[in-house]
Amino acid sequence: MAQGRDQERPHRDRAQARNIEEARQRFAEELRYTAHVRSSRVVAAFATVPREHFVGPGPWRILSPMSLAEYWTTDDARPHHLYHDILIAIDPIRRLNNGQPSLWAHLYDQLDLQPGAHVVHVGAGTGYYSAILAEIVGRAGKVTAIEIDPDLAVWARQNLALAWPQAVVVAADGFAFRPDPLADAIIVNAGVTHLSLAWIDSLAAENGRLLVPLTTADGRGGFLLITRLGGETRHYPARFAHWTGIIPCTGGRDPAAEARLRAALARSHFAAIRSLRRAPDEPDDTCWLAGEGWWLSTAPVAGDASSKPSVNRGKDPTMPANNRTRPTASALPTTPPLLAPPLPVAPLVPPVHVVDLMTSAGSAAFGAQWRGMEAKIVECPALTDSLPEFKTTYDVAPYAGESGFDDSAWPVIPATELGARRGGGMVSFFWYRTKLTIPADAQGFDTAGAMTVLRVNVDDYAEIWVNGEMPRAAGRTSPGTIQGFNMPSRLVLNRAVAPGDQFEVAVFAINGPISAAPANFLWFREAKIEFFR
Repeated sequence: MAQGRDQERPHRDRAQARNIEEARQRFAEELRYTAHVRSSRVVAAFATVPREHFVGPGPWRILSPMSLAEYWTTDDARPHHLYHDILIAIDPIRRLNNGQPSLWAHLYDQLDLQPGAHVVHVGAGTGYYSAILAEIVGRAGKVTAIEIDPDLAVWARQNLALAWPQAVVVAADGFAFRPDPLADAIIVNAGVTHLSLAWIDSLAAENGRLLVPLTTADGRGGFLLITRLGGETRHYPARFAHWTGIIPCTGGRDPAAEARLRAALARSHFAAIRSLRRAPDEPDDTCWLAGEGWWLSTAPVAGDASSKPSVNRGKDPTMPANNRTRPTASALPTTPPLLAPPLPVAPLVPPVHVVDLMTSAGSAAFGAQWRGMEAKIVECPALTDSLPEFKTTYDVAPYAGESGFDDSAWPVIPATELGARRGGGMVSFFWYRTKLTIPADAQGFDTAGAMTVLRVNVDDYAEIWVNGEMPRAAGRTSPGTIQGFNMPSRLVLNRAVAPGDQFEVAVFAINGPISAAPANFLWFREAKIEFFR
């Protein structure tokens, strides 16, 4: 009898292995959709690397992205539990986890890593994501996995020795590490308050990429993707890649730098960042955040694909294209909305000072010149994964909320005429755009350090864009979205404004209710700047 059971065991083991492999394949295929992954190499890597080899024996302590406050334990030690979009505890006391797969799949997809590339992975942990990267770049590539914790480095080295000779583990301070040879990509797996010049210096001359999260003390912030082109040593295209909540980077945090980062985020979103500049260039009025020998700018780099002019650009070549790049397939959020930092809420107490932007003097105080244009609903192709009966869908044109949109051909609207009726009545739409520059003195008020709120009221609805973003978060107060029927929108422009701060404002006005088309017109009822102390 015992002999019969012994003979059955290999069959059971093979069946279990097939089941685990199938679970891993389904997991990877699900990431293709939840993370909107376009690269087949990224999907194949997640389908290949056995996560159970990198997280210790089960049962496992895990975190759901929908509730990050508390760990819970799997029912048993079957590896199937690991093939979901969850975080797995490596050291729950330190909140050290094997991170959320959809986040990293989404970020790795943006890097467009090619076979043979050299990737430096700062903060390798136990090596799971280093192995994913090793699969993406292949045996001809190289992954230099940096881990400052010596015990984790030993664990990662043992894990990667199983099947990834192209991955080398180095126990070192990743913030100061300089690889040899230069890196096609450097991926930082922990939050910093400021950039390391060692990373920037270590990027390959052509298309070297740095993916790094800038975070505040609570671990929340955003990933930036910085690219080196043409051997450039002073100007690098940079852009926001994704929100994150992540552990701190040893050696990469400084209280003064964090204060500067918080001040920058109070002024504008990460999405305003367009480039990295280095000394000897000095910070100018486009500076978003400055550090020692570097600064992030809201101005693009010449030659950056995202800043190439469109055919109707006019005289300013630094403006991004007007043309809307429409999505072609559905995409779910790759990070739960609750991970995004809460949006600031305007105070309910009366402001200490108000400037009316619908007066000539009020708009002039902020250097504002208003322009406007009717918006239309246009037919366009349906998303490719729509149900078969839906062949077309609809979008708004022009798409004028983006930062730097070229409105130079639009008619100028004097401040005193903002309140004139617009649109053809019934269901109609209209864009209003301007740029506000905070003065040191706003009609007798010292603006420095004051909380600054934009108050807009459109009859009937409005969506408000500031510096290319509509402030919103699912399930939370979202001041950039429709607030209600003839209700004012109040957006915090800055918790502590500084003279010279600039805000590009686009108001999308809607006549409604949409399903009960009214026999009236659009009216801009209110546009004010409120200051609070």
